[in-house]
Amino acid sequence: MNIEVLKKEISEVYQTPILHQTAFWSEVKSNLGVKSKAFEFKIRNSDLYTNTGGRSYTVSDFLVLIQQLSKESTIAYVPYGPEIEPSEENQGRFLEELSEIVRSYLPSNCIALRYDLNWQSHWGKDDFCDDEGKWMGPST
Repeated sequence: MNIEVLKKEISEVYQTPILHQTAFWSEVKSNLGVKSKAFEFKIRNSDLYTNTGGRSYTVSDFLVLIQQLSKESTIAYVPYGPEIEPSEENQGRFLEELSEIVRSYLPSNCIALRYDLNWQSHWGKDDFCDDEGKWMGPST
């Protein structure tokens, strides 16, 4: 998997209906003492989605919010992003590689990078629900 990541200006983030991934949200959080960074990434669709060939790419972006926890540590948070949803078998690898690249742009005292993904839950599938659609818990 090859992901190209570039830092970009907050004012240049793409328009999106996801409020938490907008320049406006970055400004709101800035007023609360939270710093933001914006990144654009490019990845081949065949690395994201199963049964996809060719040379097409996806280009998208995301905001990372950085909050000071103490004098010694910060945390980074990606609210509802990135917006794309890779095929299930590629999700872990995608996030791992993206995180490793973004890590170099984060403060050296950053102790965690958290994603709140807008992806379908693996636990929300029919295998984990009863006939009325209620979750039965993880399989054993």
